[in-house]
Amino acid sequence: MIRISILKGIDTDHPYWYKALIGTNPNSQEMKSGNTIIFLTQISTMTPTNPLNLEGFLNSFSKFGYFNLAPCYIDLNTTKPEFFNELGFVLKELSIRNAWEVGINDIDVTGIAATDKPLIPPNVTDAPVVEVLKVKRSREHNLSA
Repeated sequence: MIRISILKGIDTDHPYWYKALIGTNPNSQEMKSGNTIIFLTQISTMTPTNPLNLEGFLNSFSKFGYFNLAPCYIDLNTTKPEFFNELGFVLKELSIRNAWEVGINDIDVTGIAATDKPLIPPNVTDAPVVEVLKVKRSREHNLSA
């Protein structure tokens, strides 16, 4: 099954940027202790200048409880998207989180990059993402050394 996550607040300099993660949605049988599991996730960083598109999508999802996921292409003559709805499917689950909430053993940890600058609320003193960034930046430093 497919799992879609949206990580908001990924960059302090760009408050409306977010990441969309499309990956595997493991079931509890696969997550048994001792099993080795590999997750493949496609990550897209979205860079809007305002919150309107994401807010509109999230409001619609909240209202209807589902969304359609279908491939499309942009017609260069009309610059309008052409959807292949017959290849799409309905999803009723969506994970919406703040980047600062993602911890080291979190399924969404792949969505955090060493270069991210997550928005952490001033009242949060122990944001899980701090450990994630420390580990990822250390690994990146070790690879470049």
